[in-house]
Amino acid sequence: MKKGGFHYQSGVIGNENQEKRGFHYQSGVIGNENREKRKFDYQSGVIGNEILEKRKFDYQSGVIGNEILEKRGFHYESGVIGNENREKRGFHYQSGVIGNENQEIRKFDYQSGVIGNEILEKRGFHYQSEVIGNENQEIRKFHYQSGVIGNEN
Repeated sequence: MKKGGFHYQSGVIGNENQEKRGFHYQSGVIGNENREKRKFDYQSGVIGNEILEKRKFDYQSGVIGNEILEKRGFHYESGVIGNENREKRGFHYQSGVIGNENQEIRKFDYQSGVIGNEILEKRGFHYQSEVIGNENQEIRKFHYQSGVIGNEN
């Protein structure tokens, strides 16, 4: 557990990963459920084979069986083609699932990918996070670095 001047707290407790930041971000992995809540009212959960997202700007997405449902206020189109999932939005959002790789590129300079057991994130505010094996590292422009190596946090 670490807490910095910018009110960041991160902990790995069993299979639960939680983050809380001064900008009101909370994320937890509990079993097969992944939840996120941010100050801009974003909530995402994976419950079994169901993915639910709800955002303040009227976004709802669900995977129920082999059915993907999405509805947003702002010109969103999504398709599943084989093992590839693509998203395009009016604010220049593109997301694809290709094999075991999940990539997102947005106009506000966000890129996220899952490649094997490696998770990469990069955003315009200079955030980079990766999970490589049992090691979790974060480096941000506001000079935060946290790592989980084995059972040491």
